[in-house]
Amino acid sequence: AITQPYGRATVQVYRGRTLDRIIQVALLYSYPGIVLDYRKMVYAGFFAELISALLPLRESNEAVYDFTCLVFKTLESREDPWPVAMWGAMGVLARAGFAPSFGACALCGCDPSAPLFFSAEAGGIVCERCRGSSGYPDELHEITAGAARTLDLLSSSDAAPVVNARGNVRWSATAALLDYIAETLGKRLNSASLVERIEAEPRLRE
Repeated sequence: AITQPYGRATVQVYRGRTLDRIIQVALLYSYPGIVLDYRKMVYAGFFAELISALLPLRESNEAVYDFTCLVFKTLESREDPWPVAMWGAMGVLARAGFAPSFGACALCGCDPSAPLFFSAEAGGIVCERCRGSSGYPDELHEITAGAARTLDLLSSSDAAPVVNARGNVRWSATAALLDYIAETLGKRLNSASLVERIEAEPRLRE
């Protein structure tokens, strides 16, 4: 019962030939501010699933562990979980060597102006000049300048910034990052549909 979702614990494990067996567990912190809030639970699940899919098993990574603790602690304390989860996802991607580019064109490196396009395969935003010669014409879709700026801010900050992304900016940023994660992993995260459902609700009311 102590091994609850998102909790931190010290665990003694007996490694068997095929299965490992937990011998003893001591709970360190349970993040009650997350487990009592449905939206935060969804975003915590999204972040945890990304880590599980992105990093190899049975390999320690203290930097990612410390960053995960920071993300969960911040997620627990902030009212809006979206910026924290997106910042966390960008941070994990960067630490794993898969950081996307949202501040400059992924193909020519210029500082682009609107209209902007996003290519998960190219690894970030693409300027209008490179659009025709990108080699990914069917895969490109337009991304708002506000969404690109928001994702660039989230990717370049050491601590989760307070951003006020709403409406189409927030939806566009969410769609771009989820597409990039799916391209990077070669599969779509199971939690992606829940994230999209949560972010679609405010748009439906507008």
